[in-house]
Amino acid sequence: LVIPKDVAYSGFGKIVLALDDEGIRSFGNFDFFKTLVNQFESQLRVVHVDTGSGDLELASQVDYFFKDVPHEYTCITDSENTVESIHRFATDENADLLCMLHRKRSFIERLLRSSHAKSEAFDTKVPLLVLQE
Repeated sequence: LVIPKDVAYSGFGKIVLALDDEGIRSFGNFDFFKTLVNQFESQLRVVHVDTGSGDLELASQVDYFFKDVPHEYTCITDSENTVESIHRFATDENADLLCMLHRKRSFIERLLRSSHAKSEAFDTKVPLLVLQE
């Protein structure tokens, strides 16, 4: 959990969950997240920044997984700057908490792909919760 020094706690009325093109690969670790959303009676906004995969299954995957949690799903097409798109969405939604996934990557994957969660952690204006998938 990363909390910017200038942010005062005001509850988690609105939570944004940002997903990449890989979606949710494992549902097991999300029980905590669903409990958090329900305990705070939060509005959940799930945002997918599509960088060109064209994955139409993600919306139905999100609906299936969050069937017992009121949520809204938004897909943003942006192949230029994923982190900026997530930040803009969270700001526009007046999010109280931004959640992102951290995935285990192989050595080669770490060399070739940047971590959006790590990039966001260094420049966040909204409290950030990183969930291990």
